[in-house]
Amino acid sequence: MQVQKSLNMTRAAIRRWEAVPRRWLTLRQYRQRKQLLRSYNATADAFVDFMEKLEMPIPVEDDRSWAEFPTAERRKDPFYGTVLGPFSFWFGTGVVSTWFYDIENRYRSQNGVLLDRPSSDNILDLDSAMAICMEFKRKVEMMTHGTVDETSDRSEDSDQDVGEGSRVSREDEKTPLRGRGERSQADPNIQVNRLPWNLVSFVTRTIQLVWLSLGILAILRETKTRIFDWQVSHIVEERRLAAVQVPDLVFQPLNISWPYGRFFSPEAVSCQPNGAVFVGSTFAQYTLLDLEDPIQLLEMPSQDVPASWRLVCDKSSLECLWIEQRDEMLTLLHANRTAGVEGPLTVELGATVGSRHRFLAGSLVPCASLEQDLHPKTSRSCLLLVLGDRSKEIHFATVVLPRTQEEGSSLKMRPTLRSQLTLELKNATSKQDPSAAPEQVDAVYLDVVQEGRLWILVSSGRLELWDFIGSRRLSSFGLPKGFRGSGLCTRDRDGVLLIAGRMQQLPVMLGAIPRDGVAQL
Repeated sequence: MQVQKSLNMTRAAIRRWEAVPRRWLTLRQYRQRKQLLRSYNATADAFVDFMEKLEMPIPVEDDRSWAEFPTAERRKDPFYGTVLGPFSFWFGTGVVSTWFYDIENRYRSQNGVLLDRPSSDNILDLDSAMAICMEFKRKVEMMTHGTVDETSDRSEDSDQDVGEGSRVSREDEKTPLRGRGERSQADPNIQVNRLPWNLVSFVTRTIQLVWLSLGILAILRETKTRIFDWQVSHIVEERRLAAVQVPDLVFQPLNISWPYGRFFSPEAVSCQPNGAVFVGSTFAQYTLLDLEDPIQLLEMPSQDVPASWRLVCDKSSLECLWIEQRDEMLTLLHANRTAGVEGPLTVELGATVGSRHRFLAGSLVPCASLEQDLHPKTSRSCLLLVLGDRSKEIHFATVVLPRTQEEGSSLKMRPTLRSQLTLELKNATSKQDPSAAPEQVDAVYLDVVQEGRLWILVSSGRLELWDFIGSRRLSSFGLPKGFRGSGLCTRDRDGVLLIAGRMQQLPVMLGAIPRDGVAQL
């Protein structure tokens, strides 16, 4: 039956266009689809009324949607292999892009979007669908010998169908152009140059965020809340690192008359900012008298300073401490009696860092510089400790020192860990030298004059200079072959770095001077 075939053709075309989401359609296409549905419904109602009057079987209408069709039946569709369109998309610059909807994904499309125009035979546009519907209407009018009234009350159901179809399309989330917005222009052939509203919106929101950030910073400054200025910190750090220019060093042995000749074993070297240099051995402490040639070592009374004690001072040498480690305890003794504390003080290491850490070096600094001043109106001193655990890591800890003996006896002194430094040491023997032992730290010197400098003696015969504030290595120097260092410090008089140790089973003290400089050793 020709009318039944035309009915099926019209319904198949409408089914495809009903699957198109509403937001893809221009206003003109939306009205065309609405008119197509109204015309089809009016024609179908007239055809049904005619068949009922003749008491003839009413033709079957397949009103399933495209999503309800199985794949096998889609291949039997009379419009199988066709694409829908064309659709238009406007970019922010006013450029129009034309594309087609590959509803069956038969072409190489992305989520159904086909940018290349296929042949005209494979395109089902709304004009072609309307022509098919008009052919169905013409055949019904020929059969009924009348005209189809598309303005009748029964055709109002088509508006409801369009509304429901639009609602289903808006609920469809799997759209190729999701979030692009609906096009409301009447004629898709008109190209409209629009302002880049997305760019304007982005710039406006960025300005709002900038003003909000500036307002928060202003409130923090007015309330004196501590904030960190990264720009100022970066400038200060760059200036500090630029000031640390490390020249190439030359190591020269000093002419020293050792007390016991080759049997003397220097274990530590301590330098005071006022120029005094102390050399510690296993049995006694010695004062370095460098005004004579050869340099003499004057033994100090053991009751004043035991042999195993190490000296740490502040910049001005107004306050110095002798430090000795016994297991998990550090014993502190003021070198000048004007400090207000006569007796020794003890610092417990076990509760904070453990017994495996050993004291390497130290310095006296104002607590205010460490942001650890418990009493801002008064000046207090803090002991900055450098501790090692026989691994690659060096730990930094601080201890707040008491001002009086009574305060020291009542206060339980424990260090506070602040930071750590990871060294680049070789823990395993190298393939080039299987007999080489793993590297370890022999001695450390914390320069109180040049803040942030840390000199490290490595057992393999290497001297390293570190910036412990920035946790970076500044330079590395090779010591004379066979030299094994045990202590080092910087002489305040001329800035020469003194390194004590042994070389070829003899006690040796090296002086490190710049290669292009002149120094009196």
